[in-house]
Amino acid sequence: MEQSLEEKILAAAKKVFLEKGLDGARMQEIADEAGMSKASLHYYYRSKQHLFDGIYMQVFSDVLPRIFGIFMSDLPLCEIIRNFFEMHIEFLKQNPSISMFVMKEINRVPHLLEKILAEKDVDMLGAVNAKVQEAVNRGEVRPIRGEELMLNMVSLSIFQFAGAPIFKTIGGISDEDFDKLIEE
Repeated sequence: MEQSLEEKILAAAKKVFLEKGLDGARMQEIADEAGMSKASLHYYYRSKQHLFDGIYMQVFSDVLPRIFGIFMSDLPLCEIIRNFFEMHIEFLKQNPSISMFVMKEINRVPHLLEKILAEKDVDMLGAVNAKVQEAVNRGEVRPIRGEELMLNMVSLSIFQFAGAPIFKTIGGISDEDFDKLIEE
């Protein structure tokens, strides 16, 4: 099935923005990647910022519902943690440039993530704290704040990919061996 022009533009923009971020991306690069003129691109998307906002929203909309589903499930905390890592690491393996994109751009435009979270109307922190308290009461984990647990989990999964070039270089690790290491 052939992509529509809008799908081509969005795919091109996603590729360029994930690689270079908002500041490094140029509309001409996006137009070239989409196989169209810069004037045509501007006809569909008047500004780079507007196009970026759409890609940013798309990136988070791809993964946040899955994360919410895991944390809001009725599963015990240890299974939630395991499911989160399985899903999040697989997502990042399939989209390795997203980790750096998120780390860079979330600080620049936090209001977009706040908008997504407000639309979802999910009290994830409340759910995590409740799950932690249940696990503490059963003696499965030591007391920990939900914020601390979530920060540790996201850090452990994202940094593996953001820091991959460092690990590969210092350790002389091939891409294949790195993938095995991540799986372990």
